[in-house]
Amino acid sequence: MTITTTVDARKHAIEADEAWQIISNAARVEGVKCKKVIDLVPTDDNRAEILKVAMGPSGKLRAPTIVIGSICVVGFNEPIYTRLFAENG
Repeated sequence: MTITTTVDARKHAIEADEAWQIISNAARVEGVKCKKVIDLVPTDDNRAEILKVAMGPSGKLRAPTIVIGSICVVGFNEPIYTRLFAENG
């Protein structure tokens, strides 16, 4: 696996419109916030639902956010990361 882009969220805060540009380019988004886990295909119809999970209380994109292949993962969930890293080497 090759890392192509890294962004330090403390230095570059990503607000909702920019976050949606990242998320909407994915074929699927998996989001984790507290115990709520979503697994959706991003569309204009579910934008609000996805951004509700993806954005933190500060109004910025939650960290960590990672794009692996065509999947965007927002938030940390060890089983999701273990599966995705195993699938994508």
